[in-house]
Amino acid sequence: METKEKSSQSGSKTNLNESTLPLLVKGATSEKEKMKMESHDEEYTVKEKVGEEKDADNNEDTGNDKEETERKKKKNKKSVKSHKRNVSYGQNMTIGLNFLDRDEKHINDHINVVFEDVVAEPVANQGFDGVWRVSYLTFSLTKYWIYRILAIVVVVPCSILWGLVFSLLALLNVWFVTPLLKFIDVILNIVKRVWTAVVRTLLEPLCKSCGTCLATINDTNHATRQVV
Repeated sequence: METKEKSSQSGSKTNLNESTLPLLVKGATSEKEKMKMESHDEEYTVKEKVGEEKDADNNEDTGNDKEETERKKKKNKKSVKSHKRNVSYGQNMTIGLNFLDRDEKHINDHINVVFEDVVAEPVANQGFDGVWRVSYLTFSLTKYWIYRILAIVVVVPCSILWGLVFSLLALLNVWFVTPLLKFIDVILNIVKRVWTAVVRTLLEPLCKSCGTCLATINDTNHATRQVV
């Protein structure tokens, strides 16, 4: 009996061990898989966090770059504005003034005189080269500087005088001469229309009747001459 009981106990123990082993193995494998899944999820979350941080850093860098560029633009605009000078009224009036060709319309070509137009030595009568050179320099410099010096004294009063004269002429032309001529033109147009109407109604029939009478007289005279 004792042997039977021992054998039954040993068999039950072996059966229990066999039955419990796969459960333990299954539990261990599931736990490992869970650990792997958790580690994989943690790595994925860490990567996402790192990517988000990089994106945030990039956005901050781009934002900082934009702010710096805007600041530079503002500084450049301020510097440009500071360098701009207020243009005076005289500069505005003389923007299109030609300082090179001051006689564009060739008004005073008849006084455009140089040394060669005034003094000339022929081949038979020539002095020393040095004397000719000195005479050229004296003539040119005298003409140049005397004109400039006298222009300083004369230009401003003459410009005031001629500006006043031409402003008065413009005033008279705008407010007196042109309206008067327009008035005369209108009156003469009315007289023309009245005169043409009178001529067409009164004188034209009279002239036509006189012409026909004279034509018949001429025809009768011509006929009598032929008969005779």
